Amino acid sequence: MTWYPELLPSAPTTLRVALATFLIFAFIIFLTRLVGKRGVAKMNSFDWIVTVALGSIVAAGIVSPDDFGPALIASFVLVSLQWCLTKLSLKTKWIEKFIKANPTLLMMNGEILQDGQDKTHVTETEILSAARGAGLASLQDVKAMILETDGSFSVISVSAKIPEAFKDYTLRDLSEIDSL
Repeated sequence: MTWYPELLPSAPTTLRVALATFLIFAFIIFLTRLVGKRGVAKMNSFDWIVTVALGSIVAAGIVSPDDFGPALIASFVLVSLQWCLTKLSLKTKWIEKFIKANPTLLMMNGEILQDGQDKTHVTETEILSAARGAGLASLQDVKAMILETDGSFSVISVSAKIPEAFKDYTLRDLSEIDSL
C-alpha cells in the first residue's frame, strides 16, 4: 500500500519551500530595515491592511513555485507604496486624511460622549477599562479620553499637570479630533 507519498512531500518540494521561506524571510527583514521603525510601530488601520496584504503575498511566494518571483516584486511594491504614502502624508494633509483615521473624543470632563461611542463602537465597559488602565478610580477623574488612530486609548486625568517645558503648548490635536 502506498499511502505515504501523499502524506509526505517529495524532498525537492520540501527543499524548495524551505529555501523560499528563508529567502522571503530575509527579504522581509531587508524591507523592514529599509522603511524604518514605522513598519513595526503601533499600527493604524492603514498599516494593518498593508501588513495583512504583505502576509498574503509572502504566503503565496512560499508555497507556490510559480509565485516566488512575483511575491518578491509585489512585496517590494507594496512596502514602497506604504513608504511613499506615509512620506507624502507628512507634507500633504489630504493624503494623511485619506490613509489615516482621525482620533475620536470619547469622554470630556467625566462625561461619556454618546456620539463618539456610536461612531467607534466602543462600549462603556471598554471606556471603564481604559480609565482603570490609566490608574483612575472614577470617570469623574477623566478630563478627556481619546480613541487614537492605532486603536489605543489616551486618557488625560483632571489632575494632569502640564510640565513647565510645555507651558505654552496646548493639545492642538484636540481641535483635530472628531469631537462630533
